[in-house]
Amino acid sequence: MLLKRLQSHDPQLVRQRSKGLGQLIRLARLHQILPLPTPTERKAGEALLDSLRILRNWSAHYSLASKSTSELRATQALAISFCTTVALYPETFSAALQLRDEQMVEKMEQFIDLSVAEQLPDELRLQAASISQYAAVHSFRGIGRVLAALRRESLDIVPLQTAIKANFPLIIARIIGISPATLQNFIQDCLRLNLKEHARVVASFLPLDGAVLSEFIERSPASVAMYVQHSYRADSELFRAKFAHTPLTDGDVDTVWAALASRSAGVLNTAQIISHLPVGTRVHVMLRAPDDTLAEWIRESSPQDCAQVLRLFRDSDIARASGLVPMRDRLIAEVLKVVENSSVRELGSIPNFLRKARLGSESTALKLLNVILDVTARDESSDDADVAAARRILWDTSLFYPSF
Repeated sequence: MLLKRLQSHDPQLVRQRSKGLGQLIRLARLHQILPLPTPTERKAGEALLDSLRILRNWSAHYSLASKSTSELRATQALAISFCTTVALYPETFSAALQLRDEQMVEKMEQFIDLSVAEQLPDELRLQAASISQYAAVHSFRGIGRVLAALRRESLDIVPLQTAIKANFPLIIARIIGISPATLQNFIQDCLRLNLKEHARVVASFLPLDGAVLSEFIERSPASVAMYVQHSYRADSELFRAKFAHTPLTDGDVDTVWAALASRSAGVLNTAQIISHLPVGTRVHVMLRAPDDTLAEWIRESSPQDCAQVLRLFRDSDIARASGLVPMRDRLIAEVLKVVENSSVRELGSIPNFLRKARLGSESTALKLLNVILDVTARDESSDDADVAAARRILWDTSLFYPSF
């Protein structure tokens, strides 16, 4: 592609087909093809190449030449091809990337506002498909608002879904520079439209550093838990690579903990955020954890939420950092106290949770199961719900932990 770009610029530049990529890049820089000529094109081209780099790094974990191409891999290949082409030939695509139709913007705003305030006029109802098309191409924020309006008016959401699919390369081309919060909302919109693979591609662009995590925690601890999960599910290897490339400093970790404490994040949100982090980052974060705050949150939590604490002290983490042992012992003891004072009904789902969280072989899980079985053995309730919970505990324990 770069060779063709150079040849279109000046056929005399490249006479030998044997030139390698490094030589072609040097020629392109020498003749101001990379970076691109005008400031506007340069900015667009650099952003697109950033998009390409991220997607290239992500897709490197897959075999894109596979005969049986999945929807995810096909989406990646499409986005990569488009980003490459637009970065090298921006003048051909600049109109599509930058065109703003003020009339359509006004119609979109009316469509959204009137769907909330009053009955939507038939004229706007008939234009729902064209408004959806415009929002998909030109407005990340507009997509979510239009989707909400379509649902309020019981209108077909398929045109919006189709528009996102058809214009996904254009959407990818505009991602660099969009705020993490806007990207997070767009990912949610894609999921609501059943565009799971598109959501995963977008989630691969989510930045991960101390500043972003702290910003989302200040908004809502639940939102940062969702943010981390989206990034992790996009691709776990890329997720780990991001933290390896920009490790959290001690100051970043302290800021994150301060934000969690100020928002009273609680055990559930905290465990969901930290347990998804790469093991090295997770250990670093837990070594600086305020154990008094965590102990207080445990005492205020349900036994199901308390069980989440086990995800923060896996045996493999302890093997990497023995300094976690005193904190682990203290906090697990708090968890066991909560469980001891709980009813069988509250404990019924925990054995299955331990299996789903892959905690079944952890030393802390075995301690927890012992206490749960002791509580079950002492229970004498004849209430149907309690009996069903006891049966579930015994069944799940015997099924999932046969050697226990």
